[in-house]
Amino acid sequence: MTSKKRVSRDGRRIRRSLAAAGKTSLKSAALAMAAGQVIARRSALGIAALSDPARADNLELSRILPEKVGALSSAAFGVALRSREISQQIARYSGTEAVMFASAMGALARCRTPAAVAAIQTQFATAWFFRSLSHAIAVNEIGMRAWGGLVAPLHRTVMSNAQRLG
Repeated sequence: MTSKKRVSRDGRRIRRSLAAAGKTSLKSAALAMAAGQVIARRSALGIAALSDPARADNLELSRILPEKVGALSSAAFGVALRSREISQQIARYSGTEAVMFASAMGALARCRTPAAVAAIQTQFATAWFFRSLSHAIAVNEIGMRAWGGLVAPLHRTVMSNAQRLG
């Protein structure tokens, strides 16, 4: 891949990572605030149910476990999808590096002078650095999307509860 294409692709990935991080950070903050309110309200309902079982809000109390299981299952599924993407990215990177290493070894075997060896080593190390940087950016982008996939179902559930209980 040409360096211009790599820089362009990496720039897009960085923008997507930053956008995902910003969006998910806002959702995480709202989730933290709303979760505290939902927990307090449901705790109060539970205590009220213990003191007067006849007047308990059984409908709300019966929602707690299924909602948690549903939200956590969705979050786990989102993370599982991203872990597959990370595995694929690592496999691509490892395959590329194996090919590049074999190519560098072939080039080194054809060198006739120490200067030629130094040139090949420098070229290989420089190219490796930029490929590794691109790989790190790609894995980071997937990680940011995984974080968003984890937070989104929890955020939806908690915000729905906060609105209903508020």
